[in-house]
Amino acid sequence: MLSWLAIVFFLAIGIVIGASVSWLVLNRLILESSGALSQIYIGAIAGFGATIAVLVAVAISRLVRDRSAAGSLFNGIANSSEGCQIYIIRMKDAQKSGKYITPIPDYSPSGDSTKYEGRQLTPWVTSTAEAEAMSLIYNVLGRIGRTEKIELMYADKDYNLWDAPMFLVGGNWKTKSAMNTFDPYVCTESEGFKLIPTGELFSPTTKDEDLGLLQKINNQMHDQPVWIIQGWRGNGTVGAAYALVRWWRYLAKLYGKKPFSLLITMDDKAGWQQLKIRMIYPTPKWYCRILHPIAWREIEMNRESRQATSTPPDSMITNDRTPPASVEASPIPTKTSVTAQPPKSTLRPHRDSTAEKEES
Repeated sequence: MLSWLAIVFFLAIGIVIGASVSWLVLNRLILESSGALSQIYIGAIAGFGATIAVLVAVAISRLVRDRSAAGSLFNGIANSSEGCQIYIIRMKDAQKSGKYITPIPDYSPSGDSTKYEGRQLTPWVTSTAEAEAMSLIYNVLGRIGRTEKIELMYADKDYNLWDAPMFLVGGNWKTKSAMNTFDPYVCTESEGFKLIPTGELFSPTTKDEDLGLLQKINNQMHDQPVWIIQGWRGNGTVGAAYALVRWWRYLAKLYGKKPFSLLITMDDKAGWQQLKIRMIYPTPKWYCRILHPIAWREIEMNRESRQATSTPPDSMITNDRTPPASVEASPIPTKTSVTAQPPKSTLRPHRDSTAEKEES
C-alpha cells in the first residue's frame, strides 16, 4: 500500500502534468481564434483549472488531517514500527474429543439443517462475535495505514505481556487484569458496566438490549495504549468494534491522545449496525468542541438520553461471549467468576523468547 506521502507526491505530479497540458491547449486555441473567442477560452480553461486545483487541495488536506488524527488517537500504533497486538480468547470442546460438528446445507423447503459434519483434530476455536470484532479492528488499522506487524494473541496464554499497544476483545482474564492494573473510567461488574468516577451503573433494560464498551486507557508501565472492546453479550462486542470503525475520526478530533470511554447500546434484533451512544466520558474539552463542531454534533446526534439503570433481572445477566451454535465449546466463565488478576509480580515487561510454542 502506498503511504500518504507517496499519494501526495503523485497528486502533485498530476497537477503539474495537467497544468502543462492545459497551457499548451490554451496557447493553441488563442493562436487559432479571434480576440473575443480567445478571451472565452482563457476564462473557461482558467475556471476549469481553478476547480481542479481546489478539489485536489481539499483531497490532500483531508488526507493529511486523517493521518494526523490517526497519529493522535492511535498513538503508538499508526506512526510506529513496533508490533501491534489483538487479543482474543480461545475455546475447546467440552467433551475433550477434539471433534467439532458443523451443520451442512439442507435443500429441503424448510431450510432447517438437521445434518452435521464432524471435523477431527481442531484444537481451538473462537466465538463468532470475537471473529467479527477482530475483522472490524483490522478494517480500522488498514484505514490508518497499519498493515504490518499485527499479531493475533490469546488472552489465556499471554495474559502477562504488556510491552506493546494492544486491543483486548471481549471480557477475559487480560481485560480484567487491564482494568485492575491501570486506571480505566469504566469497569465491569456482575450487573453491568460501572462508570468509576461517578459510580453510575449501566445495565440492559430489556432482554433484547445489549451494551458494548469501547475504552482507551493508558499503560503507564510502557506508555502504550490499551484498547478494550467488550460487550455485555456477543453482539455488544461487535457493536463496540463497529463504533470504532464508525466514529474514530470524530473521537480523534475530540480526544486526541487522551483516554476515554464510550458505551453503546443496541437491539439484538436490529443488529449491531443500529447502535446508539449510551454514555461517553469524559466530556471533551470545551475548546475541542468549539474547534470541531461537526465531530461533536455527530456524537450528540447519535447519543441516547437515558439515565443509568439499576440492577437488571437475573434472567438478563448472561455471559458476554456466546459460542456459535455450530461449536460445542467448553463453558466460558461468567462475569462473576472472572474476578482475579495475575499477581503484579508476573507482569513482566518483555516477552520471554524461550516460551513454548502453541501446539499446531
